[in-house]
Amino acid sequence: MQFTFPTDLQEEVYEGKTPQEACSKRNLDISHLRVFGSIAYGHVSDEKRNKMDDKSEKYIFIDYDSNSKGYKLYN
Repeated sequence: MQFTFPTDLQEEVYEGKTPQEACSKRNLDISHLRVFGSIAYGHVSDEKRNKMDDKSEKYIFIDYDSNSKGYKLYN
């Protein structure tokens, strides 16, 4: 069984919000989301660089990793 709001109530409840925001009464934090294909910078560990080398390398963001909180980057 699926519950749906009547359309007039739906417009009144959501008012430009997502269903999650309307139900929980608080704004969602989406600052961690990235645009696919955008420029991203990956950290280079201390063991792989010398004192004067850059601490990050430029990559292209391609996906979120499903097994951890990391991103998948393309060189």
